[in-house]
Amino acid sequence: MSVKAEPGEKLAVVTNGVDDGYQIFAQGKLLGSQGTFPGNGNWRVVYFPQPAMFVLPQYPSLAPSSPGSIERAASVSEVLAFRVWMGPVRLSYHPFTGGFHYAPLLGESGSIAAENHTAWLELVRHYAFSGFLSGMFLLLTIVAASLILFDRSDRVYLWVAGALMLAMFREFIFSLANWTRLVSVREFFVVLEVFVAPLAIGIWATVWWKWFQLRRPAWVPKAIAALTVLDMAFELLGENLLYDMIPHSLGVIFHAASVVVRLGLLGLLAIIVGKGIREQGKEGWLVFPAVVLMAFEQFQSELISLNMHGTFYAFGSVFFYNEAADLVLAAVIALLLRSEERRVVKECRSRWS
Repeated sequence: MSVKAEPGEKLAVVTNGVDDGYQIFAQGKLLGSQGTFPGNGNWRVVYFPQPAMFVLPQYPSLAPSSPGSIERAASVSEVLAFRVWMGPVRLSYHPFTGGFHYAPLLGESGSIAAENHTAWLELVRHYAFSGFLSGMFLLLTIVAASLILFDRSDRVYLWVAGALMLAMFREFIFSLANWTRLVSVREFFVVLEVFVAPLAIGIWATVWWKWFQLRRPAWVPKAIAALTVLDMAFELLGENLLYDMIPHSLGVIFHAASVVVRLGLLGLLAIIVGKGIREQGKEGWLVFPAVVLMAFEQFQSELISLNMHGTFYAFGSVFFYNEAADLVLAAVIALLLRSEERRVVKECRSRWS
């Protein structure tokens, strides 16, 4: 990228939407970077795309022309170069990743600073729904946990609170990864794929098992726990999270194993909800839509590989498979908790009267 700088002119460049990390050079000298590039075989640390502004070197407006005299300096031609690097992790989670999504914007530093500020406001609005969901799940967690104060004999409220807190944490760390540089791309997907996603389906399966007060078959809770642990291990080894430590051919096997384990967990979840529908009727059918969306959420990366990227936009914000599932799940839980709250309060009043 060739730039013609006038003497005394203060230029800057703003970049936005570059996967995953990059370095920018001016006249062969490092001007700045998005991410950390340690070299020596160490892993690079990159972050989700964020706007970044870089100020170009300023050249003096005057230059000596002859002994004892000065004149206006001539314009200078600069060459800007970008070195872009992308890790293997995000390739599995978005169909349009890689390189520059938007061309860098060059101009006077004051104007570029305003463009950078606007780009950050757009980024915050783009992922605002995740922040909203995080707060909503926090409130539902408090409501669910508070019900244990009225009925200490039923531990299902604590399971519900734990599941809601996990959903709140997922939305919170997603917002943190997109709005800050506190969480790298690799750290985010390790937390999401290895811990949050397997635990989510395992805990929700346990929630519905206890909510519908099921007892048979007795091996189901142990099977849920075992499959959840296996899913965590296979996700760690099969999703390119360790970069070159796991050979690709072996990673494919682990990924296939994780698909089988997730199908097993969904099968158990289907059995639980099916028994809940037969025994509880209306409450079981109320849970059914949330469970169907949860199945899509568990296979989000596989659906993306089929060009079903599962994102849509409304009011300037982006929505994902998991957020649609979370929204339906939040509505279901809110209705169930409201019904349960009325029942518990009614029992307490009858007990005290």
